[in-house]
Amino acid sequence: MNKPIHLVLILFLGFYVIVSIGAKGVFENNLGAILFNKGLFANQPLSTKNLNARLVWIDQAEISFRKASERNPSEARFIHNILFTHLVRGQSFSQLGDWDRAITSYQAALIVDPRAVGTYLKLGEILTYQKPHEPEFLKPAIGYLQQAVNIAPQAGYAWLVLGHALFFDGRQTDAIEAVKEAVVWEPNAYYWTVLCEFYQHEAQWQNSVSACNQALKSEPTRADAWFHLGEALARQDNMAQAQSAWRKVVELSPGSELAQVAEHRLKEEK
Repeated sequence: MNKPIHLVLILFLGFYVIVSIGAKGVFENNLGAILFNKGLFANQPLSTKNLNARLVWIDQAEISFRKASERNPSEARFIHNILFTHLVRGQSFSQLGDWDRAITSYQAALIVDPRAVGTYLKLGEILTYQKPHEPEFLKPAIGYLQQAVNIAPQAGYAWLVLGHALFFDGRQTDAIEAVKEAVVWEPNAYYWTVLCEFYQHEAQWQNSVSACNQALKSEPTRADAWFHLGEALARQDNMAQAQSAWRKVVELSPGSELAQVAEHRLKEEK
């Protein structure tokens, strides 16, 4: 066989192998997509049984996506699909209240994509709100949330959750600074109310009044903001306005636990 023909055959065989590997990768990826979609719709209506069925489909989808990635490692979408299986698994375990396996799933997602802000946030949320407020959970929560805000400093909600994690860890001053960042990026009534409450724990009464007023400016019917406003005003010996704020709580949220505390405050001051 002469050299030109030999070279052509080698190139042809090489091209055939590359196409075959890619084609197999596409086939496995498409199969994974079918299984993945089956899993997404397996939890309707939402129930423990259906969520467990979803997890079975997602596990099978991941196997197919991994086979696709092994056969064509340079194809980014195959890797992204593996990431999606971890995220859906994390969401499903969260819905089941299986927080340990949710954490494991989100940690696996971070291995695939270490710059996924939403994944850091999910881990921070679970460790902050679903686990005991102890250092073994709060320290990693703070670490994940700091990663989130480092990558996306405009993520107001990440700053808020970080504020709570720091607060539960006994770092009130740092917590205030985090929530101040949250209201810079997302100045909504809830964030201002949290800031108002955090200021009170540091006896910063005027700052607390200002934050509560900001909350009420955007949401005048927010009962908890009125309650905390009353608390801060009372600490400044402004009892007339404090009582007015507590009466507003009773008016807006009659029968609630907060209203009962407000009524008690009003009786104490008579």
